[in-house]
Amino acid sequence: MRTIKNIDVDKSIAHQKLHFAKSWWEYVDLFLFIFSITFGFVICPLFVWAFELNFKNPNEKFLGLGVLPLVFCFGLYMTYRKLTELKLTQIFAHADRDKIHSSILEFARTNDFDIRRKYNYCIVLDRPGMNPNFSKTAFVFVSEDAVFYTMLQDNLKFNLPTFLTHLLFARRLKKWLRENGGMNLI
Repeated sequence: MRTIKNIDVDKSIAHQKLHFAKSWWEYVDLFLFIFSITFGFVICPLFVWAFELNFKNPNEKFLGLGVLPLVFCFGLYMTYRKLTELKLTQIFAHADRDKIHSSILEFARTNDFDIRRKYNYCIVLDRPGMNPNFSKTAFVFVSEDAVFYTMLQDNLKFNLPTFLTHLLFARRLKKWLRENGGMNLI
């Protein structure tokens, strides 16, 4: 299980990457996840495609030209998401810091997010789900001239990256800030 504590807000905003106190398990998790996803979804399908398929058989041709490329792309995307899950993405720029901070807190209250922590202009939001062992946590940083966010997922064994939830969260937050604050969005 992932524990995120001691978030360095200034360093995170300066480097546009979430900085927090990491345990040794975070590094083991990163290595094991990348190794297993890359081997299982990238290397193995390439070996099957190159050495095992008979393209004269229509079933194997469908597998080689339809299914295996999708598995390969999924593996590449999940590896990319795991490597970039701590990167902060800019939502918008040039806005009033206090107004945005209060608007994000209102967004959390109206959209069923639990406010886990409020630092100095860093808001940690949890999305409660059916099973609390598979929760998603959004980190929103409000700087002097921009708003950044990232989203992490917490699982029992491997900490998988979010697949599409981070994009849906950004879309909802942009829409909320556009409607309720008149912000200049990117």
